[in-house]
Amino acid sequence: MLVSGIFAHPMVDGWAPWLVLIFEYTFFIGLFGQTPGMRLARFTCLDAQAERPVGIPRAFVRAMGVALVIPALFGWHDRLAGTALRTLAAQPTA
Repeated sequence: MLVSGIFAHPMVDGWAPWLVLIFEYTFFIGLFGQTPGMRLARFTCLDAQAERPVGIPRAFVRAMGVALVIPALFGWHDRLAGTALRTLAAQPTA
């Protein structure tokens, strides 16, 4: 909602939050394997087989699944895109 407020009034233009969500997920998960929020929470979304970022096309498929909400409740977005959510191990302190 905060980011979509830059482009449109989210309460009036209902498309803005959805479009920002899909773009954000596609860009960040496709190239880096995690969104900024996932980085803070120490999660990553990678290819289920190769343990690497999935690329833009598969991240878009996952983002569309997340945007549809109901498939996301059952993990269908990960199955459809061939992705898996992983937790990042804590870094040892020196």
